[in-house]
Amino acid sequence: MKTNLSLILRGIKDSLAFPKRKVLFLFLGGHHCWGNMGRILYEEEKAFRKSIQETSELIAEFGQTAILPNFQGKAAADFFEDYSSQLYNILAVQMALADLWKAEGILPSAVFGFSLGETSALYAAQGIDRRAAVQMATGRVMTYTEYSPEFVVVVVKSAFRDPVFEKFTGLIHPICEWSQTETLAICREQELDRAADLLRQHHIGWKLPELRKLVIPLHSPLIRINASQLEEYCRGIEPQPTVCDFYSCTLGQKVPAKATVPVSLFGQLPSAPILFHSAFRLALQDNFDAILNLGTYSFKYEFEQEDDTGKAAVPAVFNSISLSRPDEAGHFKENHRALKKHLSGGWRRYFQ
Repeated sequence: MKTNLSLILRGIKDSLAFPKRKVLFLFLGGHHCWGNMGRILYEEEKAFRKSIQETSELIAEFGQTAILPNFQGKAAADFFEDYSSQLYNILAVQMALADLWKAEGILPSAVFGFSLGETSALYAAQGIDRRAAVQMATGRVMTYTEYSPEFVVVVVKSAFRDPVFEKFTGLIHPICEWSQTETLAICREQELDRAADLLRQHHIGWKLPELRKLVIPLHSPLIRINASQLEEYCRGIEPQPTVCDFYSCTLGQKVPAKATVPVSLFGQLPSAPILFHSAFRLALQDNFDAILNLGTYSFKYEFEQEDDTGKAAVPAVFNSISLSRPDEAGHFKENHRALKKHLSGGWRRYFQ
């Protein structure tokens, strides 16, 4: 009896500690969207719909782009062929998911931003407001209208800072430090065979990602930032102290809670390489209980320890919506229940 009482009391103590459980909000990049993305959540979830509508008004003001047709089932078949439609809709969905989770009582202990997701992450951490997020996205759109999607992403089996990439200058452009041993790079589609031959000559493995599509050369030296144009769209943005830690893949480091991100970060987001591995390593060191993915595609990652002791434990990942699930609202509710059960744990498990 004493043993059972002890277990119950310990369980109650754990349950009371529930608000202290640590959840990392993960915001992935763009280029993953589909027709009617977010439509069911828009129809069924008030907080999601309100967020989309507020963002839509700002996008119409800054970018003269209408995103509501996608959420109302009225979008044309070629709606997402335009880069601005892709970017604005993904940004709007990510921010709306953050608002929806907040309405459900799930707040981030920290946020993690990847490419376009850094803007959404800053919004979720209250480092910028909705208007600033749309301003930043508009600057991103307007600065890159001169580029066409003629590049393919290649997974190169080599470290991001490997000097060998200097031999590929002008052909293979590293854009993301994906892991300790893998780099995401881009090359022009018509030069892919030549790039593959060069990699084989240097005995470097490579592969194409499962989801292959043509992209513009974001995060590479090929992007020629028109600084004055970007500054025009970011003018007046005053970053605020964040309410939680912010892991930046652009900076490759953590900006602690109550700090203000440097304004210079805004201009770097589209052109600087993505230091994912460095930032994610820091996040794992902070021992989160769960990762909540607010991106528009599923997240799965195995993290190699740098000391060769094996793979570090990645917390349980919960995806808000999924490409493979047309029933977005049902999928969200399933993950909401699963996340709360995972976080609460608490005294219930001692009665099983």
